[in-house]
Formats: sequence, structure tokens, C-alpha cells
Amino acid sequence: MSRRAFSLIEILIVMAVIAILAALLLPTLSMVRDQARATVSATRLDEATRALVTISVVQGETPGFVLRRQLQSYRPAVVRGVLTFRRDLHTLEWFPAATLDDTDPPTTMQAWVAAPYRAFEFAHPWGSQPTDQAGDTPTTLTPTGTVVPLETHALGDLTPVLSAELLRIGGILDPGRFGTDAAAWTAYRTLRKRDQPWNDAWGRPLLMGFAQYHPRRYFGADITSGNTITAMPDDMLFRRARVAYGYAQSIYVAGAAVGPVLPDAVTESALEQDGSDWITEGSGLLAQLWGQSVAVAGAVGGVQMWRTDGSVNPVVNAFTAPPWIGVRRSRSNGRYCLLSAPVEIR
Repeated sequence: MSRRAFSLIEILIVMAVIAILAALLLPTLSMVRDQARATVSATRLDEATRALVTISVVQGETPGFVLRRQLQSYRPAVVRGVLTFRRDLHTLEWFPAATLDDTDPPTTMQAWVAAPYRAFEFAHPWGSQPTDQAGDTPTTLTPTGTVVPLETHALGDLTPVLSAELLRIGGILDPGRFGTDAAAWTAYRTLRKRDQPWNDAWGRPLLMGFAQYHPRRYFGADITSGNTITAMPDDMLFRRARVAYGYAQSIYVAGAAVGPVLPDAVTESALEQDGSDWITEGSGLLAQLWGQSVAVAGAVGGVQMWRTDGSVNPVVNAFTAPPWIGVRRSRSNGRYCLLSAPVEIR
């Protein structure tokens, strides 16, 4: 029985159909792959944040205090503010201090932050009503009953320059694996494999945005009658914060993954070089990756969603009306980024 061979035209038609089907399936397959990698990346961001929230503490300490102390040892120029406290054994009250001496209130407050504040340093808890007048050197107290607008902050204000340090403290960058802290930092900056826990599932470094709240510092000894301030005790706003909020310092952390597409000014090779500019505010590699992540996953129409904006619209307060919870994923102009909602660690 004879068999008819396929003609050239029939073979070309079959090949054309296969090519069309492949062209239709490839974007779908790519999207499925990206979704799978995003799930892995979101899990890693959750694990990194959870490790910081549940950091081990001893009696009398808080997770926020331990984080601040460890971060300050790594990067004192960035982590400023109240580092330690001293206790008045007569009143049993705690005062901001430069040492851990359990004695009378100190005469100097070397550990207090001095103005000016930076974008990631908040004078009031994020999303909470301020207890004092805006500005670093007020001349009058805020009258009783006056509603002071919320401070304006957004996720973009957080700094990513402490990403490696936060991952180190959380155990994601385990120096036991590398031998030294320096080797762990180098691994974060050079090892870009997708299966490493400090990278997202595309092999980009995980980002940990950081901000801190601590009261302002004032110098002086007393307040005159009425509302006029001639001098203010160093710890007055610290005490006022303790009454108003129940605490006087905290740390905010949010994670991000820049995904498969890098910012235009960032190259693949730069992310594998220890000597690249990683930490310059605004222009370093971490700042550029963080900026793209916030713009893609944290904004709509160029407006950041997770923010407080008391000066323009007092209703905007992401801490009372969260735009999202957990890790948000979003695509824009071919970019696919992830951004987690901030957590406050006290």
C-alpha cells in the first residue's frame, strides 16, 4: 500500500502553525515563570522581616532597642538617636544616655540625635499625631487642644543602605557560613545566584528599607510660665513621647525585590562587583534598586500609596487605612517588582 508524502507546502504550513503557537505560548510561559519567582521572592522577604521582628532579646530589652544597638555598631553615621538609657535609682525612671551606668540621670546626652533630621529619621511615630510643634527649634509650646498635622512620610523615604546589615542581623547573611562579617558583606554584593537567600529569585539583592523614630533633642533646664520656652530639658520630648505613645523610639523596616529588569543606569556587572558604589544615598546601587521597586510596586500614577500626608491631605494615613498588607507585586513598563508593607519594631 503506497503512502503519500507530505508536500513542501504542507510542511511549511505545519511549521508556520507551530511557530504561531510558540509565539502565543512564550509570553504566557514567561509570565508563569515570573509569578513563580515572585512567590519565592515574597517568601524570602517575609522571612527576612519576620527574623527581625522576632530577634532574640534579654529581659529588659525590646527588639527595636536590640536592632538599633546592633545597627549602630555597624553604621553609627546612619543609626543615630537614643542608643542607651540610664536609670535614676531614686525615681526608677529611665533617661536617654551615652552609657549603660545604672546611676543618677546623666549630665550629658551624647547619644541623642541633633538636628537636622534626615528623610528616614522621624521625630514622631509614623502615622501618629505629633506631640510637639513642627520644627527643630520651636519658641512656643503647642497650645492645648491644637491638632498638629501628621508628618509627611512615604516608603520612598526609607533608606536601603543598611540592607546587608539588616539581613546579617536577621541571620539571612550568616557569618558562620562565610567566616567573618566582611566576607558576608562581600557575598551580599557579589554572589548573584538565584538560590541564595539574600537574593530574589532572579538573582538580584534583596533590599531592606530602614527608617527610625526618636524624639528631638533640646538643650536647657526649664520652661517659663505660659507657653514661651526659654529653655527645655534634654529629655522633655522623650518623656512626652512616653506619655503620648507609650514608647520613645522604634524602627521601621520594609523589604523589596527589584525583579528581572534593572534600572537603566544599573548594569549586571555592577551588581557583581564588591567595589561598586552600593550605599551612596540617592545614587548608589541600593538606592536605585529601591527607587525602582517603590515606583513600580508602591505607586499609582506616580503617587506613593503607603504614606502619611498631613500637610496636603490629613485623611491620608496608611497606618490607619493600609493600601496593602504583606508583599505587593506590580508590573509597569516591562518591570516586575515586589514591595512589602512596613513593619514597626519597638
